[in-house]
Amino acid sequence: MKHSDFLYRNNRRFYRYSCDSCNSDMGYMRPYNATLVQHSCRSCNAIPNPSPSNVDTKDYQDKHNARYYRTSCISCGDFRGYLPIAKHAIKCRRCTKNKNLDILEKDGVSANDFVIKKDNRKKYRMTCLDCGADRGYQRLYRYGSGLCKSCASIKFNSGKTVSEESRKRMSENNWIKKLAKEDHPFFGKYHSDETKKRIAEKQKEYCKNKGNQFNLGKSKGRHRWTTIQKLSEANSGREPKWKGRVFLYDGPIGRFKLRSSYELAYANWLDSKGISWKYEPNFRLSDGRSFSPDFQLSTGEIIEIKGFWTDKAKVKWEMFCLEFPDLKKTVLMKEDLQKIGLNV
Repeated sequence: MKHSDFLYRNNRRFYRYSCDSCNSDMGYMRPYNATLVQHSCRSCNAIPNPSPSNVDTKDYQDKHNARYYRTSCISCGDFRGYLPIAKHAIKCRRCTKNKNLDILEKDGVSANDFVIKKDNRKKYRMTCLDCGADRGYQRLYRYGSGLCKSCASIKFNSGKTVSEESRKRMSENNWIKKLAKEDHPFFGKYHSDETKKRIAEKQKEYCKNKGNQFNLGKSKGRHRWTTIQKLSEANSGREPKWKGRVFLYDGPIGRFKLRSSYELAYANWLDSKGISWKYEPNFRLSDGRSFSPDFQLSTGEIIEIKGFWTDKAKVKWEMFCLEFPDLKKTVLMKEDLQKIGLNV
């Protein structure tokens, strides 16, 4: 305490004090306040004994009437700057971020798979914890419950009923009903039969060349659960078109069921031509699976009849062709069957 350096506040005398340890200025205080802090500044009072290993008590800077010590990160040891002793246990940003990413890695966030957008911020790839669906690249604050929209709606909305007011608002904001108004340019109009045929032909050409559009999208050949519910409700009480149709073969070889009308028509055509054949012979592939083509003729030729190709069927057929190159193989589509005179 400097008795000669003082000032008056509220008719009371305040003396200037300095720290006994570091000799730093502690400002003007009343004598009883100085005894409470034991003539030591906040930095010196906060230093634990023994001092932390990541704090250099000999290297410090005086800022804002306090002492800032040279501090390093607890995990990696990198220099963090001059900080108050109270913040010695805080990790650097990189170690804190890596720790958070390690925790999120178990919850469907890929720490190594990220994209930097225009705002110079990282978006990490996320997957759903329930169904494993890809959630795309998102910011970490969009992590949420770790579920996709479908799984989250099932988890949090199952068993809940929607009030009548909410249903009215939902029906008013339905974009399909808005499009059905009279101001829509296609309102009350329908496609002609010729236009429908042209659309169907173009769709068949597209599926034949590039595959089914339904299998190329995000759904990957699967309907959402909401769509499945709508389809089941719309088709409830209806008999399926294939019900009652049995593709029964009754000919020289025997009496048994075939899998499609194309196969039945081709089998009858073979009998009319006097060609002997075998139905679905079994071949064993190298991966342990079995493959049964539709027909094998007496000459050894393999005939496969397809109305359309699926991805799995195409992969299995290509594998069969590679492993049995000596056999002659032919694929007959609907157009090929019509060329030989079959009405399919």
